[in-house]
Amino acid sequence: MFLKYLACVAGVFLIAASASAAIDWNDPHSLVEAAITASPSLHEIDANLAAARARQTGAGATPNPMLMAGVQNQQIDLTRDPMMTMYMVGASQTFVRVERRDALRRGAQLDVQRLEYEAESRRAEITRDVLVTYDEAAAANNQIAANEEIAKRRPASSCCSISIWPTTK
Repeated sequence: MFLKYLACVAGVFLIAASASAAIDWNDPHSLVEAAITASPSLHEIDANLAAARARQTGAGATPNPMLMAGVQNQQIDLTRDPMMTMYMVGASQTFVRVERRDALRRGAQLDVQRLEYEAESRRAEITRDVLVTYDEAAAANNQIAANEEIAKRRPASSCCSISIWPTTK
């Protein structure tokens, strides 16, 4: 279990390292696109969406006809006994009501729509999370730059004050 987890983490780092060369870290839209491209949950939704679209094409179709052949009461030693052995050949076709086929089509179409909305929602969540994180990182970077600027402008005598705290025994 631990080795699988470790392999997954290493794979994510390798993918992120290869993708980081093409990312413009100063452009939030580039970061959003990279996050959407690398999102495993979106890959899962896209795979489910492709499967739902494939199910949609087959939904409501009539079943294939079946051809049957068989032998009953054949002797164990495979000798031919025309009085006991029965040979059968046949074909069958299942007919599905039009209402049921329409219901299957509507169900498959609704499943595709649900997955499309889920993918759109997940893309919006990823976009929001990346932009909020980018904004927070930019604010933190600005705060660090402001603190460094204040430290540079502060006189040397006031920057190094020592205070001794009394200790209790």
